[in-house]
Amino acid sequence: QVAKTLPVPPPGAYNGGEDQTLQRAMLVARVIHAMRGRSGLRRGVIEFMAALLNQNVRLSLSVSGGEEQGAELVGMCSGSGVPAELQSELEAKSIAFPADGLTEQEVATLMSGSGSLAMTGITALAMARAVEAQKLVDPIAAMTCGAVGVPRDLLSDSMLDLRPHRMMTTIAFNLKVVLSNGPEGAPSDVLSSIPEVHGPAEDAILQAAKAVTVELNSAESSAPTPGAPATRVPMVCIQNLNSARTALAALRDASTERLALLPGGELPSAVAPYGPPEKLASPKDEGLQLALRTLALLKSLEESLAGEAKAAVSQLAALEAKAEAQAAASGGGGGVGMPEEVRRKKEAEEAERRAKMTPEQREKYDRKLKKKRDQAESSRQSKKGKSRAALAPGLRTVKDIFTSDPSPFSLDRPALGAQLDKALETLGSGGSRRTPKIAKGTRDFGPESMRVRQTVFET
Repeated sequence: QVAKTLPVPPPGAYNGGEDQTLQRAMLVARVIHAMRGRSGLRRGVIEFMAALLNQNVRLSLSVSGGEEQGAELVGMCSGSGVPAELQSELEAKSIAFPADGLTEQEVATLMSGSGSLAMTGITALAMARAVEAQKLVDPIAAMTCGAVGVPRDLLSDSMLDLRPHRMMTTIAFNLKVVLSNGPEGAPSDVLSSIPEVHGPAEDAILQAAKAVTVELNSAESSAPTPGAPATRVPMVCIQNLNSARTALAALRDASTERLALLPGGELPSAVAPYGPPEKLASPKDEGLQLALRTLALLKSLEESLAGEAKAAVSQLAALEAKAEAQAAASGGGGGVGMPEEVRRKKEAEEAERRAKMTPEQREKYDRKLKKKRDQAESSRQSKKGKSRAALAPGLRTVKDIFTSDPSPFSLDRPALGAQLDKALETLGSGGSRRTPKIAKGTRDFGPESMRVRQTVFET
């Protein structure tokens, strides 16, 4: 069963690494198009291609698409000229070729549209990874803010209420609920500009992903009719790749700048190319190069985010350890942390003072001393609790999510983005999850409208 959504495999998740991931993305686009019911493929052929995906069969398709890939698909689905290695794997996994081979119409269908479907599949893969990375950017930036110190203006109400862009407002609000009650730091342009950089970039990624999802699920635009040229490149893919590429580069550069603020942060070894692809012989080759460059840019962003998360979590853990050590050193009543000679001298003076008192005076003195010690112990425990809570509650929640896995900095855990979304929604709604009901008339993004939006949300 193939979902009508973007395929979201983690990088190199399949046998054969990244190349197999690209081939699977192209085959997903082919299967989704066939499932629309207008491709002329029989159910058995569609189920055979779906079985290749579901059982993680090692594919052998040309990544460049076009007629070469169409011929490879025809050979794979008909069983003619299949490599011995693939034949053995199909037999081991009990995957049977379609009954009665392929009809002439099915051969024509598989030969046509490979270029456009390959481009659509790889673009969908790039957009899916971009959306997953976008979910991690803001929580990781919040951890960096907590580790370095929160600039005062980052938590101001003007950052929340007066932003003209909805995504900027959302990001500023998320930062505020994560960092509230945390320590303040010196003003920093890198940290203060997070909503302004992340807002438009994340909005562009989400819009591009939505457009590519529509293209992926479209019966008419995903592939031409049988007999049409196989090299057509969907312009919607080109346009949205260009839009997403600019946004990804902005997020990567912002993450790299924040990484330089963290103690022990290691900058990525290589920076993926951002500029436009080279002028090649055909639009198909240029489109494919653009998609592969976008995937390389995504990998560069993921590396920078992983390094930033690792350095931020390490710094936050060091701050917590320092706070606990200070709490233990500050001690409390009972001579905790007091040198031995001083403690003995104070005990001797106390004994001498008590010896001069009458029984009634000693009883009254003991009551006052006990009350004083109880108050000191209560104050000490309160200070100890506050020092142990050196991190803001929201910041600790985000940190715990990142450290809940033995390898938290790979950033390819399927549930990581969903966990962070849920945590931010819970923190932002005062501890209970609920969806704000926004009146239709408040969707204009002016300052007054945004103020109305916030009022509607809080009521």
